[in-house]
Amino acid sequence: MSRSRLAARWLLSHPSSAVSDFNRHQCIVNSIAMQKGGGERRIGCRDLFRQFWTVLSCRRKHATSSSHPARSEEVFPDFPPWPPQQVLADRISYMTHIRARTSDIPKGHEEDSPLYSLYRLYERLVLDDTVGYRNEIEYFWRHRDWPVCEIPDPRDPNAARYAFLAGIPQLLVRAFNNNIGIGLARYTPAIISPEEAEALRNTSEADKKYESAPHWTHHVPRLDEALEILMVEGPNLVKPKSEELDLTFEKLNIRLAAPHISFT
Repeated sequence: MSRSRLAARWLLSHPSSAVSDFNRHQCIVNSIAMQKGGGERRIGCRDLFRQFWTVLSCRRKHATSSSHPARSEEVFPDFPPWPPQQVLADRISYMTHIRARTSDIPKGHEEDSPLYSLYRLYERLVLDDTVGYRNEIEYFWRHRDWPVCEIPDPRDPNAARYAFLAGIPQLLVRAFNNNIGIGLARYTPAIISPEEAEALRNTSEADKKYESAPHWTHHVPRLDEALEILMVEGPNLVKPKSEELDLTFEKLNIRLAAPHISFT
């Protein structure tokens, strides 16, 4: 049996849509040949596979363009974001919404701000997205022109969201002052030599500029009804234990496990 016949038999023994497309393609070739009076076109093994590969490549390109359509619109965050109870009730949908964003800044604004970062921290903490909130904390730290004490009062109309926002600056203060206490400053490069690290550790207390929480955070009312933020443990969501609660949020009647906020 000739190689072309073997190739044809192999193709026909694989009933796939790609083979069907190839057959349609070959019928068109034969039809054109017959119209020209040449009878059915005979092709060799090499030509057979070349045509088959052409059809298969076209299908792959079509599948790629269909499964990954070009994104024509930007996706901005909602501002203000969902209340905590709504986020907790539909975590997967909200996380999907966050991941689809093409911008971290609300629509109509060109520059980021401490307030926008505060709301992003709120979202990640409610979702217990450790990587997300740690990245945002470090992002805030690198903005040396954003003193924690100058975060403006959001005056959020939602009581639960406002209470949660009031607890976040204290987390920043604890994380930042831990670094400042060992001599790091918000202008310190991310990578330093051992000698530079030793010099920073010897920084005098008088030269250390510690952070403080904004005044408005001390006047936000405690929630009448406890708000419980579930923890992610593998595939499960669990309630935090009493000994795991963050004291700042507990005073606001928010049951939040103490977040992992320390970094250097």
